[in-house]
Amino acid sequence: MAMTRRLLLWLFLAAATGTASAQTEAADGPPEVSYADLSLHLPRYDGKTIRAHGKFHYLQNTAPVFEMLMGDHPVSVFISQLPPESQQVVRGLRPFSDTPLVVTGVPRYGPEHGNDIFIMASKIDVEGSSAHYSYDPKNGIVTCPEITRFSQRYLNSPATVQGRFDFRSPSENVFTIWRGTDSMEVDFGRLPNDVQTTLLQEPNFSNRVVTVKGVVRPSPLRQGQYRIEASSVEFTAPPADAAPAETKPGQPPSATYADLLAKPAAYAGKKVLMRGSYECPATAPHAFQIRVGPDTIEVIGDKLPVSVQNRLHSLTPFTEVALRVTGTVRAYSDSGTRYYLVADKVEFLE
Repeated sequence: MAMTRRLLLWLFLAAATGTASAQTEAADGPPEVSYADLSLHLPRYDGKTIRAHGKFHYLQNTAPVFEMLMGDHPVSVFISQLPPESQQVVRGLRPFSDTPLVVTGVPRYGPEHGNDIFIMASKIDVEGSSAHYSYDPKNGIVTCPEITRFSQRYLNSPATVQGRFDFRSPSENVFTIWRGTDSMEVDFGRLPNDVQTTLLQEPNFSNRVVTVKGVVRPSPLRQGQYRIEASSVEFTAPPADAAPAETKPGQPPSATYADLLAKPAAYAGKKVLMRGSYECPATAPHAFQIRVGPDTIEVIGDKLPVSVQNRLHSLTPFTEVALRVTGTVRAYSDSGTRYYLVADKVEFLE
């Protein structure tokens, strides 16, 4: 009980001193303090606002506090005094993502939290977020794995996402789009009524290409997952039929993912040649994803030469390195309308 009273007193003092300390800060802002400074000289910073760099570790489920690593040392960070939008940013970070942070706040000593030091945060900056720099792919469209992997870049920021219409929630104005092995929810409840009506009439699993513009938000149901709060949703008409690409004698026909969906019987189990750009590694060993127009397709590369596998592993995700893949079209066992390639050959077109 005494420990609880002491914690409440600390929280009260932190709230009282947070505003006062801001009035005594130097013109260039609060001092940047290391963990060694805090652990050895905490009385020096008592009641004063400081800045601390660290990496996001995980958010507690039962209290408005997350653990941050300063080097190898854990520090508890209370977020109850942050504005709601800042708390939302923190709650949207993936556990154990090591997202770099700068925490501004008042440090306290709090051993009952399992950590010797905690900080009552008044501001949190996500280093590398969209507020600090912009990221603009060639076609202005980001993919689901980009948002998941670089959530600090996109969270609470506008983005354009493209994928194929999957299914609609029966209980809310939300539908899911898929692209490659990834999917993302789209909240369309703020769109005009006529657009909502169109989406409510769209058949589930129609696989039509849809372009969504909106703001990336944390999923309210799944920690570490994201959804798009849509400001516009448009179904993209399929491109006009182009003349088939020339193929050399003995070379398999060229195909896009749209071709596989349109004529599954003509391609399933057959060899094709597919051109795209490197996107990111996939979950399976020696597997990766390539971007092909509005689609993404998984490529299984365990039959490729080790030298090619190593080169693929060395690629930086989402750098759009051009590739030409020759392989066999396979359907996923849990979905007869989604496909992947088992590669026999990968050519780098740089």
